[in-house]
Amino acid sequence: MYMRESNIEAYGDVVIEKEIIDSKIHTSGACIVKRGPVFSSTVAVKKGIRAIQIGSEISRPCNLTVSVDERIKNEINIIKEAILLKIEEHKEFESRLEEIKDEPEKVEIQIAEMAQVQDRLMVKRRDIENQIKELEKAGNKARIADAEEELKELDSEIKTVEEDLDKLFNKQDQLPEEISDIQKKITDSKAEVKKMKDKISEITEWSNEEKGIPEVRVNGVIFQDTAINGIYSSLILKQELKNVLIKEQKIYGPDDMLEWKIKISQLK
Repeated sequence: MYMRESNIEAYGDVVIEKEIIDSKIHTSGACIVKRGPVFSSTVAVKKGIRAIQIGSEISRPCNLTVSVDERIKNEINIIKEAILLKIEEHKEFESRLEEIKDEPEKVEIQIAEMAQVQDRLMVKRRDIENQIKELEKAGNKARIADAEEELKELDSEIKTVEEDLDKLFNKQDQLPEEISDIQKKITDSKAEVKKMKDKISEITEWSNEEKGIPEVRVNGVIFQDTAINGIYSSLILKQELKNVLIKEQKIYGPDDMLEWKIKISQLK
């Protein structure tokens, strides 16, 4: 019945019985207000505007755009923004993949080196244990205490090496999974970008199938300061008009130069 302080985005015609106030409409169809006025609103349509009254002496001027598919432009812009975000995400995945592609080989080398360190420490530990046994036989308590302290420090070092090895083994297990996961994300990202690009093509093709109607029909009054925008030209009304057809048209100017202008004519 009416629109107040509302936003509409549509593919087809937007038909209002009574009035549009303080609202915004973007549609690939027409905007038709059957009985009432349009006040303080922005209306962007592809297939023309029909109304009884546009504007008033006290309301903010309306801004009208015809033959331009703002609805589709907005949707395409949203998809393009999503594509840019997806491309950035894709670059981050590739950067991370580049960082870790050589990691499995590096980890394997680290494990081998750490295992050698562990073997040397275990050999040293056995030597100290044998020393302690010999010292116990000889009854050398002072040397036994020193050897036991050395053994304690060595055990702490061995424990640290074992923990580091565990971390390396865990990393070795996790890396193939991470690489596989990143590769899948890259593949999925490329597929999503293609899907969004296909969507843009589909929307554009759909929009191009229907020609725009660059006109505003007012069967009553359209007030001063109303802005009318076409694809190639625009106009701000300098006075109040009644029963008019406002249309963007090709005309021949001076020297037969072809140009576009917003033309106003009386409705029959």
